[in-house]
Amino acid sequence: MIYLDYAATTPINKEVYDSYCKLLNNYYANSASIHKMGLKANEFLEASRESIANLIKVKKEEIIFTSGATESNTLAIQGILSSYKNKGKRIIVSSIEHPSIINLVKTLEQDYEIVYLGVNQDGKIDLEELEGLLRKPTVLVSIMHVNNEVGSINEIDKIGKLCHKYSAIFHSDITQSIGKIDCDLSNVDLASFSSHKLFAPKGSGVLVKKQNIKITPLFYGGGQENNLRAGTSNYPNCVSMAKALRLLMEKKKENYIYIDKLWNKLYEGLKDNELIFINSKKGCSPYIFNFSVLTLTSEVLVHSLENEGFCVSTVSACGSKISKGSYVIKSITNNDKYASSSIRVSLASITKEEDIDKFIEAIKKIIRK
Repeated sequence: MIYLDYAATTPINKEVYDSYCKLLNNYYANSASIHKMGLKANEFLEASRESIANLIKVKKEEIIFTSGATESNTLAIQGILSSYKNKGKRIIVSSIEHPSIINLVKTLEQDYEIVYLGVNQDGKIDLEELEGLLRKPTVLVSIMHVNNEVGSINEIDKIGKLCHKYSAIFHSDITQSIGKIDCDLSNVDLASFSSHKLFAPKGSGVLVKKQNIKITPLFYGGGQENNLRAGTSNYPNCVSMAKALRLLMEKKKENYIYIDKLWNKLYEGLKDNELIFINSKKGCSPYIFNFSVLTLTSEVLVHSLENEGFCVSTVSACGSKISKGSYVIKSITNNDKYASSSIRVSLASITKEEDIDKFIEAIKKIIRK
């Protein structure tokens, strides 16, 4: 099978895997234990925290390890709402956020004013529209950096400055941008990402929380993560995530140039077919390419491609088993047909050019049938 679903998850980098196994076999103590083995495990944990902080240019104390981006997103939003009750009950999110954000804020609609900020045809928010909404006191704004379905890129530095102008706290899900494109967190108060998008093991993530921001924990226990995330540390995963991120950062520019070439090959190969509508626009992250085949539903196309030897996605993997169509594509195109027939191809540096050629031919073959 040719795997083209790296935005859903990645395989583990061989170098990272070897280090991970070494940790599991030789340094298996609880990092909270005070004996020699525990202290060694904690040393590895804190070194990984410092490494990640240095790579994304934040302070070591601002790195909170979690089980993944979904927990990080939940901790950010619930933690802010609990800690800043005096700031009001108004929350702004984009209409194309990850399900872990959208489905969370939907549960808050009875007690909070939730404002869903629309996006343009490129899948980006409008800064002037956001500023208009911010003129009414707002406690929290959550807008992702790179959208997980179409790859649209929001200017999170400008968004952060705008939020701070109106005293709103700004959170961003950076899962699809970290290690791939430049990601400036200077004006971002909280940021979330996962290990398994970085060629590291599943089960870990990070919430970046700037030191001037207060959050309330989701649960309580032994006081790990500076009393903000209780529970035994999954430190081998954290160490592996730090190493995987470092390896990606070292080749970020090189990888981007190569992936951009693959994206353009896809675009040129499919753009002239009258039955295909390309949802991802030029200027988006080249790691994600989304299109709709107007004569087929997403589910039929995914299985047809599987029969041709390809693994791709429809909507976010977190919602693929329950969704009847992409709310992201519907928000961008306002077209139910495009939303119900969209496909996401996501690329990585290990994707081969010949795989893209084969994929284009497979799509054309399926449409002819």
